[in-house]
Amino acid sequence: MPGQTPTGNVSLLRAYLTSMAGVAVLFSLVALGIWVYTADIVRREGQLISQLLPELDAAYQLTAATAGLQSQGLLLSSSKNVDELERRRGRLNRTIADTKSTIDALLMVELDVRAELEQAVRADVHRHYGPAVASLEEEDVKGLVGRLMGDREYLEKVHGNLLDQKVFGAIHETITIQDEPTTLEAFEKLLAGEAEQAE
Repeated sequence: MPGQTPTGNVSLLRAYLTSMAGVAVLFSLVALGIWVYTADIVRREGQLISQLLPELDAAYQLTAATAGLQSQGLLLSSSKNVDELERRRGRLNRTIADTKSTIDALLMVELDVRAELEQAVRADVHRHYGPAVASLEEEDVKGLVGRLMGDREYLEKVHGNLLDQKVFGAIHETITIQDEPTTLEAFEKLLAGEAEQAE
């Protein structure tokens, strides 16, 4: 009959709209989960920067990693199907876990700055003066170390070196790199896959 819609088509339309609403809710929940994880990483990054890494390049690297995580979260919304969404979510979850473990390892590094700085300055004095330090009284060595501890430029250099050693030591313990043999064809295929994902 003209002007009437068959009941079967209405049921199919309702089922289609319901499934599309379900997919939209799924995408929204995944995006919300990504933002929650990212907020936790940003919070930990801020904690790390304020406690351990003032004015150190690692702070910028962590900021870049956080921005990368946020952009990956945004890429989830452009997934064309559920399989692609699951693949991207799996990669993002691995990246989040790796970033969190690195941040946790860095936060566990406790640095008694004053004592370690003094110890490093003392070691520099011994390296610089060599055997002549042995002929000095302890009070003279303490005085020399004290003067160097008052030199802000020198102290910043020593402090930066200590932080570099601690941070990169923690990163070295956290991250493991394993070599895997591969063929040229497999490597080119891997690069092509990465290029496709970047688009």
